[in-house]
Amino acid sequence: MSMLRPITLYPLLLLVLGRAAAAPPASVPLVATSPPPPPSSASPTRAPAAWPNKPKFVQAELQNVHSLASGPFLQLIKFALGNQVMTGVFDTGSSDVVSPVTDSILCKDALQQCDSNAASKFVAGSFDPGMASAREIGVPYNHSFGQEAGVTGRYFETMAKVGDGEVSLQVAAINGGKLRRQEFLFSIFGVGPIQGEDSQPREYLNLPAKMKSAGITTSNVFSVWTNDFRTGNGTVVFGGVDLAKFEGDKLKFLPLERTTDGSLPAFVTQMSSVRFKLAKTKAKRSGTVSARNNKNLHPDSKKKADAEANKKVSNNGNAQKANQGNAAVSDNLVPNGGFALFETATSGMSLPKPALEAVAKMLNTSITKEGDLGLTDCGLINRESMLIFGFDNDRAMINVPLDTLSLPRQFLNGTDKCQLFIGTDENELSILGAAFLQNVYVTFDMDRQAMHVAQAKVNVTESNVKEFKLQEHVEEPVFDDDKNKGGKGEKKKGKNPDDGTQNQRDKKSQSQEDNQDGVEENNIKSFSALNEEQDDNQGVLKQIGRGEWRGGNSYAGSANIIRRPRVVKKALRYR
Repeated sequence: MSMLRPITLYPLLLLVLGRAAAAPPASVPLVATSPPPPPSSASPTRAPAAWPNKPKFVQAELQNVHSLASGPFLQLIKFALGNQVMTGVFDTGSSDVVSPVTDSILCKDALQQCDSNAASKFVAGSFDPGMASAREIGVPYNHSFGQEAGVTGRYFETMAKVGDGEVSLQVAAINGGKLRRQEFLFSIFGVGPIQGEDSQPREYLNLPAKMKSAGITTSNVFSVWTNDFRTGNGTVVFGGVDLAKFEGDKLKFLPLERTTDGSLPAFVTQMSSVRFKLAKTKAKRSGTVSARNNKNLHPDSKKKADAEANKKVSNNGNAQKANQGNAAVSDNLVPNGGFALFETATSGMSLPKPALEAVAKMLNTSITKEGDLGLTDCGLINRESMLIFGFDNDRAMINVPLDTLSLPRQFLNGTDKCQLFIGTDENELSILGAAFLQNVYVTFDMDRQAMHVAQAKVNVTESNVKEFKLQEHVEEPVFDDDKNKGGKGEKKKGKNPDDGTQNQRDKKSQSQEDNQDGVEENNIKSFSALNEEQDDNQGVLKQIGRGEWRGGNSYAGSANIIRRPRVVKKALRYR
C-alpha cells in the first residue's frame, strides 16, 4: 500500500511488518534462491500484437527475501520501464508502479538504492524518463508518510514489461521529497484495484487491467503462489492460474468488500472465523544461547509450558470447541466476524486484540507493549499447531501452521525462544501479509470483484499453468439467506436471494441507493451472469460484495505492529 518500501533496521522485537524494506549488506544474501533472469532490455516502441496461438497469460518469478537489513518475508519482482530493468516490492496493497527518477534528490540520498553507490551494496534501479522515451501526462504524484516524510513526482506513459508481457502503462516517477531515516528506497510494483491509485480522483488502467485491455490476457486477474520463504521463490501469473500449486480441483470464491463510501480500493474480504489448534507436543528449547534481553523472556518454567501445551485450549476462559486426534481446537476467536486485507507487501499478520490475547494465553506468553506476540517456547511452534482461518461464513478454510509464521533465528538476537510474526493494533481490520500468504493460493479477480482461494501446496516443482476460466477453475458460490456473519441460513447456489440482502441495503443512505442501477445488479449471480455483465472498459462489475457492514473497522497507519510508511489520506472503513 505504500509507495516506497523503506524499513527500519531490526533490533530485538522491533517487529516492523514490512511496509518498507532496506536492502541487505553485501555479506548477507538478498534472496534465498537464485534470482530470475531480467526482462528484455530492448526498448519497445509499441505494445506487441497478441500471438494467435499463444496462451494468454504472463508468468513471472517472485523473489522471497529474508535478511537482517531488509527484514523477514519481503517479496520482490523484476520488471522494466522502457529499457531500464529494476527490482521492486510486489504489492497487492497499492495500485501504482512507482520508481525514483535517475539522478534525482532521492537517488542522491544516503538511503538510495538507485545505483552502485548505494550504501546497502544492492542496486534496485531507477527510472530515466528521457531514456525510456516516456511521455509526461500532466498529472502530479504526491505521497505522504505523515509529518516527517513524503515524496512527489509526476505520472508518465511508457512501456512496462514483466515476464514476457509488455504494455504501455502509466507509471509514477518520483523525484522530490524526503525519506524517513534508516529506511532504504525500493520501487513499488503495485497491482491492487484501480481505486487504490494515488492519482485519485483520476483513474487509469493499471498493469493487470492494461494487460487485458491490450489482449495479452483475457481477464483482469492474477494468481499468486508465495511458497515457503525458507525454501524457495514464488510466482505470479497474470491472466492465468497454476493448477499444480494448490490443494483440490477448484478454488473457492470470496467476494470483495467495499468501504462505507462505496469504493473498492483494496483486496478486503469477510473473515468469519479464526481458530487455534494446539498440538500436544512437549515444549523444548531450540538452543542454549542465552538471551541478550532477558526482560523479553517468559519466566515460566519448561514444566509449566508442557502443562500448558497439553491442557484444554480455551477462548478467554471458554471451554474448548473440540479435540481432533492429538490436538485441541479452540472456539472461534473472532465470534463477531470481521474483515481481512490480503496484502503481499506487509510482512507479518495482524489480528483483532481479543484474538491475539487468546493466542498468547494458549502459547503461555503475552503481548508486548508494541502490540506484538511475545516470545514462546520453540517446542510449541510446529506444523501440527496452527491457526485456522475461515472466510465467507467458513466456506473457505485455510490452515496456517505456526512454523510458517515464526521469525527466522537471525531476527531474535540470540534468544533461545521463538516468536510468531503476529501482532495487533487499535484498528480492527485484520491484515494478512506475506507470512500468512505462504499457505494460500490466491487468484485476485477484478473482473468479478473477488478473490479465489485454496490451500497452497508448498515447495512443489510441478507447474500446470492455464488461462483462467471462471467455470473451470472456481467452485460456483453458495449463499445464505442469513447474512449475519457466521450465520447458518438456507444455502442457495448461483444467485444471491433478495430476501437475504434487502435488509442490509435498507441500512444504506438513500443517496447510495439512488446511485445503484437496481437490486439485481448488486446481487451475486451465477457465473454465466457474472461473465455477461463485465465492464468492457475496466473489467469490473457493479458492487457484488456482501456481508453485514460493521462500523469502526478502518486502517490509516499504526504506531505499533503495522508500521506503515504512509498515512492513508482517507481511512478505509468497513462496517
